[in-house]
Amino acid sequence: MSHAVPEQAIFAAHTHLEDAESELAYFIREAKPEGEDAEINVEKMKIVRHLLRKFIKDWEADFYEITEGLPEGEA
Repeated sequence: MSHAVPEQAIFAAHTHLEDAESELAYFIREAKPEGEDAEINVEKMKIVRHLLRKFIKDWEADFYEITEGLPEGEA
């Protein structure tokens, strides 16, 4: 992975975080846990997703400030 400017790396990192959150949401929606351990793992993923969503939201203003000058879709 190569980026011409640091802002592109920030853009890519943000995209990866949003993709990870989406994957967790999909996992949680589709999970059909069988057994106590599986149910515990799904609950852990719900917590991780919540924390990731909070992290993304908390740094979103900084993200937009840092990447303000990039052309649309420049990752």
